[in-house]
Amino acid sequence: MTDKDKEAYFHLKDKYDAFGWIVMMFTHYSKISRKEKIPSRPLNQTKYDDLIPENILKTKTYKEFLENCIEYGNTAIPRSLGYPQSLAQNCILCPQQ
Repeated sequence: MTDKDKEAYFHLKDKYDAFGWIVMMFTHYSKISRKEKIPSRPLNQTKYDDLIPENILKTKTYKEFLENCIEYGNTAIPRSLGYPQSLAQNCILCPQQ
């Protein structure tokens, strides 16, 4: 990666890492690897409150939580943020032209 691409990558990582961890808490992988129960809704105070949109943290149903996560997650796709094509070209979620 070029320095510019690395900078863009770390910007995305800093912005969306916490979101990824929150979402992972709701997968069966968390239950298997850490033997934790899937969290109840809404989420209580977390250390990520300043990084996660309130509509994700405060949703009361899992359906609404999933819908809000998908909507927010779609903004994490590099191409949608205007970052270099080299970050989006191998992304299976990014539309290819």
